[in-house]
Amino acid sequence: MNPCSSNPAISAFIDHLNPSVTFGQAVVSRQETSFEVRHSADAEKDTHQLELLTPRDLRSRISKDAAGRFRPLQSAPDLLSGWKARASSSADLWEILNILYPGGVGDWYANARQSQTTVSYRDFVNRQSGMFRGAAKLQDAEAAQVANACCADQHCIKNRLWDISGNMDHHSIETPRLVCLEPCQILLELARRQFKLGQSPSTTLELPEEEVALVLVALDHLSKVPRGKLRTGDLSMPMNPRRMNLLQERLQAQIPRQTEKAANKIAQWTIVLPYEINTGFSKHCPPASL
Repeated sequence: MNPCSSNPAISAFIDHLNPSVTFGQAVVSRQETSFEVRHSADAEKDTHQLELLTPRDLRSRISKDAAGRFRPLQSAPDLLSGWKARASSSADLWEILNILYPGGVGDWYANARQSQTTVSYRDFVNRQSGMFRGAAKLQDAEAAQVANACCADQHCIKNRLWDISGNMDHHSIETPRLVCLEPCQILLELARRQFKLGQSPSTTLELPEEEVALVLVALDHLSKVPRGKLRTGDLSMPMNPRRMNLLQERLQAQIPRQTEKAANKIAQWTIVLPYEINTGFSKHCPPASL
């Protein structure tokens, strides 16, 4: 089986199949006369235990997560398992991988060959217009908090190669891996909301250090609690996991500034909260044990 010479990206990818490679949550293996793709969680399962899907069926299967919610980000770590797909040619394999991770192989190849540079946060937001222009007004530290929250492993399994200001040296990844070369639309929306949040009235809280730690633990727990039908891409909801992680980032950033200023270890924070979180937290937060 000869790789398609007109597509150097998939040819380079196939060269790494010795005999298999993990790409995101997929395992791609070389068979005698074909290629097989399956979920990494099914790597050790007998092939007869997995449902054979056509590319069309695969596209439909992976469009939703286990809770039946639409997956707005294909690189989220919530890919359903229990399936396999076969490719009789490199062109078929290219199609399957682009269904699973659109542009994933091409981005990896471009980065590995240094033929495509990354786009920094600053360059990305400076070309936005309309309601997203506020994202460009975030300070570097604020933008870093947004990136850390939005790109956390629980939300996206890509390897983020871009930085905030564009000062990072080029980093090539030779082995096939999912790479992120520029901010995504979900991050842009989170940055827009963070800027808007900064224009809101602030609330000052005085908390003992022990309770500060409790707040951070609670936020971390809440960001990982299944939310039923709550869509992960709906950033308008106060209980969105990315918003919980962003609040974590903002609170943790204030801890170093709470030095030994109070003998009784009282930390005073100025925390900006949107109205729906400040007044409606209990409405959106189902009971959960910590």
